[in-house]
Formats: sequence, structure tokens, C-alpha cells
Amino acid sequence: MIAARAMFASPAASRALVDGRIGAVETMTRGGTYVSLGDDWLLLVGPSEPSGPLTLTVQGMATTDMAPVSPVEVSDRRLIIGGQAVSLERMRVRRQPSRAPTSVWSADAVARAAAVAMAELPAVATSAPVAPRLRRGVDALATGSLVKAVEELAGLGEGLTPAGDDLLAGYAAWRVTEGDPAANDGVGSADALRLSVLATGRSSPLGLAYLRCAERGELPDAGARLVDAIRHGSVAAVQAAIPGLRAWGTSSGVALGWGIVAAAAGESAVWGLCDRIVLRQGSIPAQQRLQNIDGHRAGEQIPLAVHRVHPA
Repeated sequence: MIAARAMFASPAASRALVDGRIGAVETMTRGGTYVSLGDDWLLLVGPSEPSGPLTLTVQGMATTDMAPVSPVEVSDRRLIIGGQAVSLERMRVRRQPSRAPTSVWSADAVARAAAVAMAELPAVATSAPVAPRLRRGVDALATGSLVKAVEELAGLGEGLTPAGDDLLAGYAAWRVTEGDPAANDGVGSADALRLSVLATGRSSPLGLAYLRCAERGELPDAGARLVDAIRHGSVAAVQAAIPGLRAWGTSSGVALGWGIVAAAAGESAVWGLCDRIVLRQGSIPAQQRLQNIDGHRAGEQIPLAVHRVHPA
């Protein structure tokens, strides 16, 4: 077997790497290799790649012996993937930075920082069938209707982590900073309110893994920076965090950021986000490309008014 060494593990990766667990390679991307171990997922990356909530940073790993469905096993402090073994002996757990103390938060400053994030985040490009549900789901999040939000958003969109799952993860991560008892490691009645519980069977398996991390406050570095920037009320820090979110995945970072803003800004986020949901070019059949089912052209901003939900 080819020798390789795990350098750093996210908390979630460390929790998943228990001797005796088995799984498989799920998919290989330019940014790394996703591996499942039961309900848990890992993202194996090289030392130069950014860190995320599922990341296991490995030095000397060859991908030539890997392919989707290759068997994976944790045994004797090694992660065995196909024809090679990754040593876990000297692996270090990479912790999330500590959050700002409550005493430094100012409601007005938080609102200003959230408004800047709303203005700075890119538009969310999606397909015609997804856009109405995305708008309704964001509306439900911003008004605190969590069951409705999960019904609309969980598993909504394309890709390994659909935009709806990423939005839920951003929302959940912000709730952790507010001390929400349903957004931490608690059990009992609060557990039934966890978004991941509500989303089970709806979200994609990988999206659900990221959502469970978010409920523990575990985010990609750029997402954690945005949360802290808004919490500190720092406009400059918000602006500095946006490029990292743009770079995280194809669209996951942007959707994650909008989930954070939906939680931080509440109802005011509905208008900011839904004014920026646009139709992706080429996402509509040719015969419908000039006009979609809601009467809007591809690439056009879509108003929310017809979908507005008012709290009781």
C-alpha cells in the first residue's frame, strides 16, 4: 500500500474516524474526494486546499487508486481507501475559532453588517422550477417558520449540496451563536426542532452532513468569518469574508452566506435575497427560454411580492 499521512482533521472528520467503520468513495471533484462512513462524510483534500467542516487534510495521498464506490475502512489508526492507507497516528484536530463574547455585540451594528452582507453577496442563480420554492423557503426562514422552511428548502436544487441545503446550514450556524437550544448538542424536546432532524429524508446525504456540522457551529472558514464579522458589526470584515464564500464550491458558499443573512437580518433579508434570485442561463428548455413560467426572462431578477408570507 502507498503511505500517506493525515495532517489535520475537522471536528466532524475526527468524530467519524472510528476503528471498525466501513464505507465507500462517493465522488471525486477537483477540490477533493468525498468519502462516506455510515451517515458521516469526509472530504479528503491536499495540504493546499481550503478547510471545511468535513475536511481531512492528507499529505502524500494518490488518487490513482481511487474511484467512486471504492471500499473505505478505518482500521488500526489507518484510513484504508482502495489500494492505499492513510496513517491517522499524528493527525491533529483543527478547531473552529472561538466566537465573540455576547457583550461585544450591538443590535444596530449587527443589522448594519447584515445589510452590507446582503448587498455584497452575489445573486443566487437557479432554474425556473426551483426559484419559487427557494423564495418561499427563504421567506419561511426569515419569519421563523422552520417546518415550512425545511419543506421548501431541504434537497432543493442541483448538485451534491443543493442550494436549499446550504441555506439551511447557514441559518443553523447563526442560530448557534444566539444560543438556540435546538441548534446545539442538546437532546430531549429541543432535538425535535433541529433542522437536521426535520430535513432527514429530504436533504441530500452530503447536504445533511454539512447541516449537522452547522448545528454545532462548524462551517467553512469563509462562512465562520462572515458569522463573526456580522456578530461584531464589522462592515470591513463582512466585505473581506465575501470573496472566500464566492470561492467555496460552485455555489455552496453563496447559498450558505444567504442562509446566515436570513437568520441575522430576519424579515428584511427576504426582500434582499429574493430580489437577487435569478434564473440561470440555459436552465430552461429551448422553447421556453425567452419566457419562463412566471413570465420572467432568464437572468432577470424576480420580485417576491406574490409569494410574501406574513407572520400571524
